Amino acid sequence: MLNISAVQGTVWYAAHVVAAVLVALYLLCALSAERPFLAGLCLGLGFATRTPLLFAAPLFLFEAFRSARRVAAAHPGFLQRYDMPKLVRCIGLFLLPIALILALTLWHNAARFGDPFEVGYRYLNVAWAKRIAKWGLFDYHYLARNLGVLLTSLPWLPAAGTGPGALQVNGHGLALWLTTPMYVWLLFPRRATALMRALFVTAGLVALPTLFYQNTGWVQFGYRFSNDYSVLLFLLLAIGGPPLRGVFVVVSAFAVILNFFGALTFARPEHARFYFIEGTQRILFQPD
Repeated sequence: MLNISAVQGTVWYAAHVVAAVLVALYLLCALSAERPFLAGLCLGLGFATRTPLLFAAPLFLFEAFRSARRVAAAHPGFLQRYDMPKLVRCIGLFLLPIALILALTLWHNAARFGDPFEVGYRYLNVAWAKRIAKWGLFDYHYLARNLGVLLTSLPWLPAAGTGPGALQVNGHGLALWLTTPMYVWLLFPRRATALMRALFVTAGLVALPTLFYQNTGWVQFGYRFSNDYSVLLFLLLAIGGPPLRGVFVVVSAFAVILNFFGALTFARPEHARFYFIEGTQRILFQPD
C-alpha cells in the first residue's frame, strides 16, 4: 500500500509516506534502546504526522527494560534486576523530545482553534461531518465497518446479463490480506521471541485507534491505515517469517502485481471505470 500512497500528491497519502520513514527510523533507534533521544524524536515527529504512532512507544520501553536488565539470579528483587540509573536516564531521554513535540502540538491547536485539544476535524465541511457530530471521531460504532473493510473487502465483477464492465474496486479499498498476502504467514511464525511478542503488541496498539475511527480510509485502493504499522509487520516477517522461496515468493509477486495495478489506476480519471465510488460511503460490498 505504501507504493500507492507514494504516487498520490494529496496530504493524507503524503503523511503515510513520511510516517513510514519515521517508524523505520524509530525502530532503528529503539532496538536495544541504543539511541533513546533519537527514538523519542522520531516517534514524536511520527505522532505529529500520524497520531496513532504514539502507541508505538511501548516497544522502546520494552527494549529499555531489556537492555538495563541485570542477571536475574544475582538480583532477585524487581529494582535489583535492573540498572536503575541507566534505565531512568534512557527513558528520560526518550520521553523528552516526545513531551516537547506534544507541547508544541497543543500550543499549535490552541493558537488555531482556541482549544489545545481541538485538532480541527469538526470544522471540516465534508459529507461525514454529521456522523462525527453524532458518534465522535472514535467509537465502537465504527468497529464492525472498519473490520469489514480490513478483512473482507474484495473486488467484484458486474452481474451476468447486465452488460460488459470492468472489475470494480470499492472506494473503501481492498482487504489487507489481499493487497499484502504475506501477512498471513505472521499467523504461523517459525519462532517466538520476546522481541516478536513486543512487535506484535506494538503493531496491535498502533492499529487499534484506526479500527475505532470514523473513517475506513475512504477513498483508497487498499487499507491505507495499515501503513502506520506495516514496517513493524515486515520486521516480524524478517524475524520469524518463512524462507524466501516457494509459495511465499509467489504470493509476494502477486502483491507486487496487484499494487502496481493500483499505482497505475488509482485516483486517475482515465481509469475511473475500475473503481466504485459512492458518495455516502454506506456501500461496503457489491449491491444486490
